[in-house]
Amino acid sequence: MGNYGIAPSHTGEMGACTGFSGDWNYPQCKGYDLALVVVPLRLGGGMRAKVLEALAAGKAVVASSLAVEGLDLVDGEHVLLAETDQQFCDAIVQLLADPARRTALAAHAYAWAHAQLGWERSIAAYERLYESLMERLWATA
Repeated sequence: MGNYGIAPSHTGEMGACTGFSGDWNYPQCKGYDLALVVVPLRLGGGMRAKVLEALAAGKAVVASSLAVEGLDLVDGEHVLLAETDQQFCDAIVQLLADPARRTALAAHAYAWAHAQLGWERSIAAYERLYESLMERLWATA
């Protein structure tokens, strides 16, 4: 099962593009600025790179709970969660009909991704690890 991007084209027409990668530059997506990304993952595991890339790109995301499993995301604030076909359809229609809500969801997603996944957080974690290792080393010396 792949990702789905829904977007107005440069001409204003709505279009959809599908794919299996977090790279939203599929040939069929050229000329579109994705309005939202749908990740209806029902099976699978591993890292949620597709969702993380969509969040970091500032896209509104509609996803199954499995697609965001392990990520500290809040339904309705960072993503919209859906499990059934009807829930996915309702969430998609809601976001397409309400650009302000879609923009707010995307902005919160972007802020979450940059706060949780940015270099600053990784650097700080490595600095804490290094300091604790040095303290242990000096304590045993």
